[in-house]
Amino acid sequence: TDIVNMAFDAFKAEDINEATKVEPLEEVIDDLNMELKARHIRRLREGKCTIELGFVHSDIITNYERIADHCSNIGVCIIEIKQEGFDTHEYLINLKKDNGTNFDKYFEEYKEMFPLSQY
Repeated sequence: TDIVNMAFDAFKAEDINEATKVEPLEEVIDDLNMELKARHIRRLREGKCTIELGFVHSDIITNYERIADHCSNIGVCIIEIKQEGFDTHEYLINLKKDNGTNFDKYFEEYKEMFPLSQY
């Protein structure tokens, strides 16, 4: 919900500052997705879950990740248009090098905001 609202607000206001906050949250969602998949595999191996429920679980988290990817695309497009650049892949590569974008700062904030419990 947060990433959708963030992307929508950035789009509506054409706000580059808000748009730059989207990609770090998308990265956190990617990390959460990988951890949720790993935990599910562990539950399967321990016999605590079924294959059938695994399909539902996988579909849900894959769709959440896909939504986050679309939000990221919106954020990046807003930034690229405002900066008159159109190389999305290059932007994303440079973003993680943190060329004044505060990527790492936002990434760490979001990791703290959205922790997974131990269970």
